[in-house]
Amino acid sequence: MQQSTGANAVARALTEAGVQWVFSLSGNQILDLYDALLDTGIKLIHTRHEAAAGHMADAWGRLTGQPGVFLVTAGPGHANGAVAAGVAGAAEAPLLWLSGGSPLAQAGRGAFQEQDQVGLAAPVCKAAWCASDHQALPQLIAAALDLAAADPPGPVHVTIPTDIQAATVAGDADAPAGPPQEGAQGEADEAAGIEAIVALLAAAQRPLILARPSLDRGQARRDLDAFLELTGIPGVIVESPRGLNDPAQPGVIGALGRADAVLLLGPADFSVGFASPEALAPGCRVAQIASPNEPAAAAASVVLCTGVRRGLEQLTAAAAGRTWQRRAWWQPGLPDASPRGRQPSSEEGIRALEVCHAVLDRIGPGDCVISDGGEFGQWARLATASARAAGTTVVLNGKHGSIGTAVPFALAAKLARPAARVVAFSGDGGFGYHALELDTAVRYRLPVLIVVGNDARWGSEWHQQIDRYGADRIFETALLPTRYDQFATALGAAGERVETAAALPAAVDRAYEALAAGRPYLLDVRIVSLPGPAPSP
Repeated sequence: MQQSTGANAVARALTEAGVQWVFSLSGNQILDLYDALLDTGIKLIHTRHEAAAGHMADAWGRLTGQPGVFLVTAGPGHANGAVAAGVAGAAEAPLLWLSGGSPLAQAGRGAFQEQDQVGLAAPVCKAAWCASDHQALPQLIAAALDLAAADPPGPVHVTIPTDIQAATVAGDADAPAGPPQEGAQGEADEAAGIEAIVALLAAAQRPLILARPSLDRGQARRDLDAFLELTGIPGVIVESPRGLNDPAQPGVIGALGRADAVLLLGPADFSVGFASPEALAPGCRVAQIASPNEPAAAAASVVLCTGVRRGLEQLTAAAAGRTWQRRAWWQPGLPDASPRGRQPSSEEGIRALEVCHAVLDRIGPGDCVISDGGEFGQWARLATASARAAGTTVVLNGKHGSIGTAVPFALAAKLARPAARVVAFSGDGGFGYHALELDTAVRYRLPVLIVVGNDARWGSEWHQQIDRYGADRIFETALLPTRYDQFATALGAAGERVETAAALPAAVDRAYEALAAGRPYLLDVRIVSLPGPAPSP
């Protein structure tokens, strides 16, 4: 058998797993891996920041269901990747995070860029390992990819020290020990728990299901929809950093306050008010299906740690043997797009909803919309609700609440959906995080539309300072009215500044014409600075 290096073994394992793209920023400690990837069919997207590479891999995972792979160097490069892994973890995106590492033979001696990379990665990953056996690298990479895709999906990290990359590999190796297995509930207990949950839901007059983010994608969403259709129970996906206060999901808080039974398909975390008695109607019964070691609802009478996908499959099978009463006590609907309870602003500019709708009027099924965080992002989230209902794919920043993901998410979306028109909405603050990824868009010929809502401030903090402390206590939350369109053109993209509502339709026309011609485009829109939309009661 021909000999090769550990780096070649990693590249081969990724190839055999069907990986198409690796998102990366180069560095000394991963050059062997770069060289090995050159001899494969895997394409590499070289970004301008490590976190952007991770965000691209995150979006790829969400849109394809296959783990996105990002590769960064050791030390500072690795640390930058942790931000993206945290975002992916909260969004339950399948992700493989590979980092170079200082030589294993120099561990503990102060090697260049030596740090506890596994210790840094572990809190935001399903698992984090350091490769210590070059012979076992193929099995280790395969195990990491499998774990990243397992229910619930999430990031898995592997540090590959430089001497492990360079070591000669020969022959077949035994598979390394996999990740520790969580204790599973006995089959009898599991079956009894499923029957108890089905009975609880069947007896309720006002049942409600709150589901985790990963159930909004692919086959998982189809399985959830089938269960909701079978039972007639209303259910919502909770994936917003504002939890149940998501303005795009009107009436959820009110429904939760009226429900007499709640099934949590996921952890009892902040996004569902911890399923605490304060968030529930008096006497409301709670059941939960989650994964081991996830936060449990203290008020739950039944808790199954089987994993949501497995639990949902069993629930559906058990529910199919019953006749379900249709209880149309509440149904999720589209939000009211009016700025409920908000006073008009005296500032000049275009209202955020007007901007978003002017852009989204051209979007249809098969297209993809990205909504970043911040106040402009919340208005975009509100506006995209109807587009999502019409079949447009919508990707959010997610429960982690990070901002700055818009541009890298958009680039990955264009790779994952080449025929789709891809639009990303970002505030001016969030855009600054990864603005230079427009250079990546130009280099790789990825025509995406970036819409920057420019109010020259960190809008979320600006308005919170006014609400909490008064208008005379605004402190260091202003930005300059920067011409981001000129920044885009300097990088080789196209763009324009839009100052008035009258100029908006023609600008949107030109933006979509540029996309059709294969050119990235940026609309720098001067917006009225308003707080984000309030959720409907």
